[in-house]
Amino acid sequence: MNQFVVAIFFSLFSLPAIAQNERPMLYPVTGGTESLPLRVISRSGYGFRSPATPCQSGGMTGNFTIMLSCDGNDSDGSASYEPVPDTDLAVGDQYFIQTVDNVFTIFNKTDGSIVLGPDLLTTFWNGFHNQSCLTAGSGDDFIIRYDKAASRWVAALPIFGDSQGRYWLCLAVSTSSDPTGTYYQYAVLETGPSHPIWDYPKLGIWSDAYYVGFNLISPKPAYLGPQACALDRTSLLQGLPAAPMQCFSKSATTDSLMLPSDIAGGSEPSSGEPAFFLDIAHSPSGKHSQLNLWQFHIDFTNSQNSTFTGPTALAVSSFTEGAGYVAEPDKGLLNSRSDRLMVPLAWRRTVDGVEHLVVNSAVVTAAATTEQWFDITNPNTSPAVAQQGTLVPDAHDNFWMGSLNMDQDGNIAFGFSNSGTKINPGILFTGHLVTDPPNTIETIEPVIAGTGYQSPSDFEWGDHSIMAVDPSDDCTFWYSNEYYDAANTNTDRWSTRVFAFKFTSCQRRSRHQ
Repeated sequence: MNQFVVAIFFSLFSLPAIAQNERPMLYPVTGGTESLPLRVISRSGYGFRSPATPCQSGGMTGNFTIMLSCDGNDSDGSASYEPVPDTDLAVGDQYFIQTVDNVFTIFNKTDGSIVLGPDLLTTFWNGFHNQSCLTAGSGDDFIIRYDKAASRWVAALPIFGDSQGRYWLCLAVSTSSDPTGTYYQYAVLETGPSHPIWDYPKLGIWSDAYYVGFNLISPKPAYLGPQACALDRTSLLQGLPAAPMQCFSKSATTDSLMLPSDIAGGSEPSSGEPAFFLDIAHSPSGKHSQLNLWQFHIDFTNSQNSTFTGPTALAVSSFTEGAGYVAEPDKGLLNSRSDRLMVPLAWRRTVDGVEHLVVNSAVVTAAATTEQWFDITNPNTSPAVAQQGTLVPDAHDNFWMGSLNMDQDGNIAFGFSNSGTKINPGILFTGHLVTDPPNTIETIEPVIAGTGYQSPSDFEWGDHSIMAVDPSDDCTFWYSNEYYDAANTNTDRWSTRVFAFKFTSCQRRSRHQ
């Protein structure tokens, strides 16, 4: 009988593995249909067009070189756009795709010109036999990733209730590196006990599977705990019938989202190396001093051989979870999402052979909400927190909704939102050069200053932002987040920014060196 996994805690720093006789939940995966080319079925039409707001390029600041700065998808206040953008982005060799709730656009990497879009996110599943993936208004928590090893685009769309009230995860995997071409279409039906909602999905690319972390929400709604899942990458890439999605769950409602590892670039994980999941260990006092590291070994041929083990307790300098909301002008409050780690949990093996996992979260220091970051080394053999840093905002400012990643040299780039009672919501960035002293960052720089603020009646913000690494040079970072301009102040008509930059010292070398 399939069971939810229960982790048993004996002590703070000596925690046993999840019992090996636990079995994963199995969820049927249907599909394999190849779509018509996206450029044919898109309602927006195919062809290169300049964005409404011209892009900026060039320039240097500190140790950074700015490559491109453009507006992405901006809300026009219509029903096509939700009040919160859920901004996501993936970058390939020639293009990048930026998505917001309900809408995607494909851009040319060189100049930010529009190749395709904006169009509905459900367009990826046009012609698919499963009409649930075309449920009107779907687009919340959409995921877009680029599988660098396979040169394929991976899209995922949760359906929070189709016409029959069923929950789905719809998947589309491109058949080539061309994002305007055809896609293999799949769907996973939620069939577990009590039929919880797969909320806040986060997907990581790994060599043996696509791994997904969910928050499980009951229809009431009530939080049930996190879930870690694996999808049959090999079959999805070939359009073949896929093995069931396998999932392990933690049933404690005090457990936070388990974030899956995502390959940043460079060399692949060693053969047979498990994927990793990471979460913030629960603390009744609200003061945390531990991260939980989990290992997921998948066997799609025999699910009884699949294991989800851990946690390995990683001691960290104690921190207090960020306030649930941060301030903006006109007494507004914006959701900080400080109860969880933020995407991606970026994995990389640097040229010295050391494996890294880097990640961030929002914390409270000196009455302000700010960002902290972690660099965990050798997670497969002798995991340890090698670096932990906390950013220091200026007076009356707050930092949150961050995302970070690591380039081929081991440099870390970090982007995040900022706002305060007298500071309009904008976007900042910084980083850690591999030669910098441990736990420190470079000077914080602006991506774009906010000139307006969100309606005080709307509390949601971003839900997440995203930092991706360009596969073409393994140096350039692409960051996307939301902000507000003056023309849309005191509304829910947000804007988004796409910002490409690199550490000037990073130079392209062989992709798999």
